[in-house]
Amino acid sequence: MLCPRVTDVSLIVILGFCKDKLRSINLSRSKSFRHVGLSNLIRNCGNLVELDLSNANELRDSATEVIGEAKNLERLWLSRCRWITNVGIGCIATGCRKLRLLNLNWLTLVDNVGVGLVAVNCKELRSLDLSHVLKQDLSMICKMLLLLICVIHKLTSKKDQQQYWEDNEKPYMFITAREFAATFKLFHVGQRLMSELDIPFDKTKSHHPMTKRYGVSNTEILKACFSREVLLIRRAY
Repeated sequence: MLCPRVTDVSLIVILGFCKDKLRSINLSRSKSFRHVGLSNLIRNCGNLVELDLSNANELRDSATEVIGEAKNLERLWLSRCRWITNVGIGCIATGCRKLRLLNLNWLTLVDNVGVGLVAVNCKELRSLDLSHVLKQDLSMICKMLLLLICVIHKLTSKKDQQQYWEDNEKPYMFITAREFAATFKLFHVGQRLMSELDIPFDKTKSHHPMTKRYGVSNTEILKACFSREVLLIRRAY
């Protein structure tokens, strides 16, 4: 349910009844509360793990300083909070290190610096929405992909996988890379990807002269793949 008229007084009332019991709150499209109300809520709700501030257009970097104090926060939505800049994202990245989901959709004042701070500090991040975030360049996207590769490697490593086990009701059991791959193929994203890859590439659209002159030889590709496998083996064992 959306409550667009939530005020600072409303948050104080919520705080009086819930306090340490509050774990999730949705304040999306609520434009009536200010920094003071949000500050009281976060500082007194230490168990808060989910916070949705989408479309809170009046929030500025001063509010993100308070959000950074929510040490247990795991999911945060800031979609269309148009006045938040790299400084604010930096406060969140350094304070909320347990974040697993972060939505920065339509934060037009955030660029590579803010995204880089998230990549460096939020090691447990699994979902990052950068839709319509301006001034992204290829180098930053590549760095993000490299960090993602490191996380995937830890997930498939016998040494590191156990720390990501979330279901405390079941005993930990090592899951191999093949099991991950098989499960992914059953997931709707994997099925869509397989259907796209089943369509053969039209070689008439490739630039043959450019490929012949600048393309990498099969020998160089083999060397690169071999070096990668050796590196992964060393890191795993």
